[in-house]
Amino acid sequence: MVERARRHAATAGVAATCLVVGLAPPATADPAPGTAALMAAVEDYCGDDGCRDILPPGQNGNATLVEILGHQLFGTVPEHADTHLGPYENLPHDYEDLTADALDDYFLDASFGVSEDDIGAEYQPRDDVTIVRDQQHGIPHVYGRTRAGTMYGAGYAAAEDRLFLMDVLRNLGRGELTPFAGGAESNRELEQQLWRGAPYTEEDKQEQIDRVVAEHGERGEQALADVDDYLDGINAYIDRSQQRHDYPGEYVLTGHKDPITQEGEIEHFSVTDVVGMASMVGLLFGGGGGGEVESALIRASFHNEYGAEEGEELWRDWRMENDPEAVVTVDGDFPYTGTPDDPAGEALPDPDSVVPYDIVHDEEGSAAGGALPSPLSAAQEAPDTEAGTTEELPEADQAELESLAEEGELDAAEGIFNGGVLPEDLLEGEPGMSNAALVSGERTESGHPVAVMGPQTGYFSPQLLMVQELQGPGISARGASFPGVSFYVQMGRGVDYTWSATSAAQDITDTFAVELCEPDGSEPSVDSRAYLDGDSCVEFEELSVHNAWSPTVADQTPAGSYTLTALRSPYGLIDSFGTVDGDPVAFATRRSTYRREVDSIIGFQKFNDPGVVASAADFQDAAMDVSYAFNWHYADADDIAFINSGANPVRTEGTNPNLPIAAHSDSGWAAGTPAPTAPTTRRWRSIPTPTTPTTWSTGTTSRRPDTPPGTEPGRCTAATCSTCAWPRCSTRAMSSAPRRWRGS
Repeated sequence: MVERARRHAATAGVAATCLVVGLAPPATADPAPGTAALMAAVEDYCGDDGCRDILPPGQNGNATLVEILGHQLFGTVPEHADTHLGPYENLPHDYEDLTADALDDYFLDASFGVSEDDIGAEYQPRDDVTIVRDQQHGIPHVYGRTRAGTMYGAGYAAAEDRLFLMDVLRNLGRGELTPFAGGAESNRELEQQLWRGAPYTEEDKQEQIDRVVAEHGERGEQALADVDDYLDGINAYIDRSQQRHDYPGEYVLTGHKDPITQEGEIEHFSVTDVVGMASMVGLLFGGGGGGEVESALIRASFHNEYGAEEGEELWRDWRMENDPEAVVTVDGDFPYTGTPDDPAGEALPDPDSVVPYDIVHDEEGSAAGGALPSPLSAAQEAPDTEAGTTEELPEADQAELESLAEEGELDAAEGIFNGGVLPEDLLEGEPGMSNAALVSGERTESGHPVAVMGPQTGYFSPQLLMVQELQGPGISARGASFPGVSFYVQMGRGVDYTWSATSAAQDITDTFAVELCEPDGSEPSVDSRAYLDGDSCVEFEELSVHNAWSPTVADQTPAGSYTLTALRSPYGLIDSFGTVDGDPVAFATRRSTYRREVDSIIGFQKFNDPGVVASAADFQDAAMDVSYAFNWHYADADDIAFINSGANPVRTEGTNPNLPIAAHSDSGWAAGTPAPTAPTTRRWRSIPTPTTPTTWSTGTTSRRPDTPPGTEPGRCTAATCSTCAWPRCSTRAMSSAPRRWRGS
C-alpha cells in the first residue's frame, strides 16, 4: 500500500476537474456492507475547499418512448437530463464577480461518495457491486466488492445513461451508421469520414486486442478482463430493459423494436465493438499531422507566384515552423522531427495532378441524389417550455402519452432524425477549445496548487462524455468517460490527484507516395489500383462495407444504398492519386495509432490505480502508455505537471515530415514509439516547447492550411475566430445553450 500524508488543496473546473489527496483501501471480502459503510471505506482527501466538476447538460442521456413523446408534445425532459445546464450556463455571465465562496453555485461537489440526505437510488445489478446515485443529478457511484463487480457496474450504469448513444457510436465505428440510424445526409457524411480514417475488419479489431494481452502481460490480461466484465454489465442492462420495456425509445423510432408486439432485439455489445468506439474517439480527439499533399501544393503555389527562391522563403515564413514568437507550455528544448537541413526522399506532387480518392461507390436510391426530407422546422420541434419531467405532468397527459406509446401512434416524433442522429458538425464543425489553467502552490494563498481544466468534446445533448465514480480493488477515480469505453475514468480525479487532457495534434501522421503499377505489366496511370512492392505488383487491399437504409419514423430519408471501400497498403490508407515527376502514384496516409488504438488502454488503466500514481512523475510514466496525441495536465497538493503523450514516429535521418515521402526511399519511419516529453508546467501556452514544430494554427498567427498566398486572416480574436484552424482562439466564448433535447 502506498502511504501518503494528508494534503489539502482546492480546485474548480469544467467536465471533470478536481484536486484531491488520500488513498482508497482495497475492497474487503466480508459480507456486502451497507451503503454508508461502502462510502466510509473510501478515504477521500479533496482538501478543505473541496473539489468540483460539471458536465452539461446532465447525466441522463437515455429516454423511453413515453419520455420522447412527452418532450415532443409537452416539452418535458427525462429526469437528470439537464440539471447541470443551469449552473454551467450562468457562469459566463457571472464570472467577473466569481469568488471561492460562490463556486458551489456553478459546479458540483466532486468528492467521493454521496451525502446521506442526497441518496436518490441504490441498487445491486449483481451481488458484488452496488450503484449509488445522488438525488439531485443522478451521477452513478459504483462500489465493487471485486474488481469484476466494479467493471460490471460501470457497464451497467453506462447503459442506463447512454445506451442508444453507445449503439450509435458502435455502428459509427463499424462504418454502418446509416443502416442503424437512417440515411440522413449527415449520417452518411459521418460514416464516410470515419471509414476514410479508421476502416477495420473484425479480424483487425481482434488483432489489436490480442496484441495488448501479448505485449503487456498481466496488465494486458487485466485490461481484457475489465472490458469483458464491463460488457457483461452493458448486456445485462440491455436484457433487463427489454424485459421491462423501458429501453431507449429511439430503438422504436429507428425501426429496431416494435412498440406493440415488442418484436426486435437490441444487439449485445462485443469486445470488437469497444475497439471500434475507441478508434473513433482516437481519430476524433487524439490524432494529429497529415495534410502533406496539401502542404506540398501550397508550397508549389508560392514558388509559382514568387519564384523558387523568394517563394521558398515566403513559404517557410508562412508555415511558421519552430516560430520563435509562438507561446509555449514549458521551457526547454524538444527538437522533434522538424524540417531537416538536407531533406531526402521527398515526393512532390505535380501541380494539377492530384485526384482525391472517393470511397463511395455503387450509389442507389436516395444515395444517388434526389429530394431529401427537411430537418424539423421550428414549428415541428418540441415546445420551448420548462414542463419538468413526464412524471410531473397532469395525470391525464401522462395517460395520453402511455396510450400513444402502447398503440404505436408516433406522429409527434416523425422526422426527429431527418437532420442526422448526431450533430452534423461533430467532426468538422467549429470546435470548442479544450483548456487547462494550473497554478503552482508558490503562487497561491494556500500554498497548494489550483487547477481549472476543461476538456471540450462539443456542446449538445446527450454529451459524448458522462460522469461516474468507480471504486474497487485497484481502482479509485471520479470523472468523465466516453460511454462505451467507460470501464476507466479518462479525465478526472484519483484519491489525491487530478488530471485532464487537451488534444495535442502533434505530427503522428505522414503521407507516403506509393508507385502505381498494373498487374498485367501494362503502363500504369492514376486510375491504377495496384502498387509496386519490390518487384511485385500488388493490388491494394479493399476494405468494404455495404450500407442500405429505409425510411423510419425518426429518419424519413427515402430508401437508398451504397458501398464504402477504403484502399489500404503497408504505407497506410489511400487518400488520393496523382503524379510525381510524371510517374503515377497513390498518396497513402499513415497514422501511428492506426491498428493500435487499443494500446492506450494501459495508460488509462494506470491513471485510475492509486497503487500506481503517487506523484507527478508516476502520472507522467503512466501517460507514456497512451499512444493518442494528448496534452496531459496533472495536479496534486504539491505539484503541477504536464506531459505530451503520443506514439510519435521515429523518422529516419533526412525525412521531411512536412511533405510527402517517397515510399521506396530510405526516408520514412524507423519505428513508431512514444518519444520522451517535457516534465513540469509553468504556464498554459500553445505548443509544448520552443523547438516543437508548430501545427498550422499554433504560431503567433493562426491560419488555415488552405489559405492561398497573399491572404492573411490575421491574429486570432473573437471577431476572426471563424477563419482560424484548430485549435481556435482562446477568446472564443462558450455557446449559450446546447442543442434542444430530442431523446438520445
